[in-house]
Amino acid sequence: MKIKHRILEYPLIRSKFFQLGDILNLLQVDDLQINLYFKAFFNLIMTPFTILISVYIYFSFAGPKAIVGVAFAFIQLIVSLIFGKIYGSLQYRFMNAKDVRMRGLDEMMYGIKTI
Repeated sequence: MKIKHRILEYPLIRSKFFQLGDILNLLQVDDLQINLYFKAFFNLIMTPFTILISVYIYFSFAGPKAIVGVAFAFIQLIVSLIFGKIYGSLQYRFMNAKDVRMRGLDEMMYGIKTI
C-alpha cells in the first residue's frame, strides 16, 4: 500500500519521463501480476505433493491400469504448456496496445486540461 500512496503523490506535471496514463497502467498491471505471482508460487510448491499423493492413491485402486491415466495426464500437461506460451504472447501484444491507448488518452486529457 505504501508504494501505491507514493505513486499517487508523485507530481506528474513536473515529470518528463512518466505520464498519468503510464503510471496508472503500470500500477494496474503490477497489482495483478503480484497477485498472480503469489498464486503461482503457492501452486508451484503444492503441485508436486498433490500429484504424488494422487498417483499413489490412483495406483492403489487401479493397479497397473493406472499407467494409461498417468500418461494422459502428462499429455494434458504438455498441451497446457503450449497453450500457456500462446496466451503469454497474446497478453504481451495486448499490453503493448493498451500502453499505446493509455498514452493517447493521457495526451487527450492533458489537452482538455490545457484548454
